[in-house]
Amino acid sequence: MNEQSLIEKVIDYLKDNDISFQENTVEYCGIKKNVMIKEKTKDMHFVGFCIPTETGYTQTSFIFIDIISNKIELLLTPQYMREIG
Repeated sequence: MNEQSLIEKVIDYLKDNDISFQENTVEYCGIKKNVMIKEKTKDMHFVGFCIPTETGYTQTSFIFIDIISNKIELLLTPQYMREIG
């Protein structure tokens, strides 16, 4: 998948799961090697985005996507981490 397709995949996931985010902040950040998922390491694409807060600031969050399967596997925010799938 190319970078734009990964960004669109993340936007669709966030919208489908009613996660508030600033659409103009979604960006492809690169590849992170050896991310620990379910007691295994994987190389992952990671896409960053900003979530608005009640204080008027934003918090940066990330979604990790498996390089081989292109499956969204992890949502990482300042408050929590959620394994997906």
